[in-house]
Amino acid sequence: MSILTVEEVKTLVQEPKELCVSIYMPTVVAGAETRQNPIRFKNLIRTAQQALVDNGLDEDAANEFLRLCN
Repeated sequence: MSILTVEEVKTLVQEPKELCVSIYMPTVVAGAETRQNPIRFKNLIRTAQQALVDNGLDEDAANEFLRLCN
């Protein structure tokens, strides 16, 4: 994965689409901590779902949106 440039971030902020969700998380690539990766991701998806609902999307639509992005 590449790091976003400042110009890419500016473009994303200046040209928002109807719905936009970004999820950033550290991942562990070796050792026992790797088991935490899916748990962290699931928690972040749950947080994103709640944020979508808080911003006016109904729960089913938020779940479908995130399912399509996953």
